Amino acid sequence: MSTPDPARFTARGIDQVEFMVSANKGQPEKPLAKVASGGELSRISLAIQVIAAQAAAIPSMIFDEVDSG
Repeated sequence: MSTPDPARFTARGIDQVEFMVSANKGQPEKPLAKVASGGELSRISLAIQVIAAQAAAIPSMIFDEVDSG
C-alpha cells in the first residue's frame, strides 16, 4: 500500500481517495477503477456497504440489481 503525499492533505483532510485492490493472491495492488469489471465493482461496493451498515447498526438493507453494472 502506498502512502499519500503529505502535501495533498488540507485542513479538512485529503480530497481524493483511490481504492487499491488485488483480485488474485500474489498479484500486486492496482487502482480499482482501472482493473475491476462491472461485476467486481458491484461486489466490492456491496462489501463496503455491508461493513458500513454494521458500523452504523442498520438492522436491514435492501438491494435491487446489485450486479447490473
